[in-house]
Amino acid sequence: MLSGFVLAYGRLAKEKAKHEGGDELEKGLTCLTPSSPTQRTRATESIVEFFFNRLAAVYPLYVVVLMMTYLELGTPLKFFPVQALLLQSFLPTLTERLPQLHCWFLSAILPFWLAFLPLFRFLKSQPQWVHLVILLGTVGIGCLPEGFGTW
Repeated sequence: MLSGFVLAYGRLAKEKAKHEGGDELEKGLTCLTPSSPTQRTRATESIVEFFFNRLAAVYPLYVVVLMMTYLELGTPLKFFPVQALLLQSFLPTLTERLPQLHCWFLSAILPFWLAFLPLFRFLKSQPQWVHLVILLGTVGIGCLPEGFGTW
């Protein structure tokens, strides 16, 4: 939840600065993607570019530390691909037995990175009353009794 808040807040702040005539650095925020050597503005960033930009910020260090962990602990490489491909949260019974089990959240955040940009663009195009309905609906679901809906 915090990661989504930070992503949304950062994106809205940069767009606001661009519209209010912020300095050239704020206006020209661009992103270089691993798949494209050209610069593109955040407004035209595709879902794939957005996903890989987030992953590029975290994944290289993650893999280096993962390899060091396997070497240091002498752990068999049997489960290395599961962790290297960030599949831990999709195989929960396996996660508890893996080195670096505390990094499961990286695999859990991948679907949220994929969903963030389309949801952000959709919600940004909606009137404020739609935001209010979604907010109240979300709070209402959170207020339901714990056993509600189980069958």
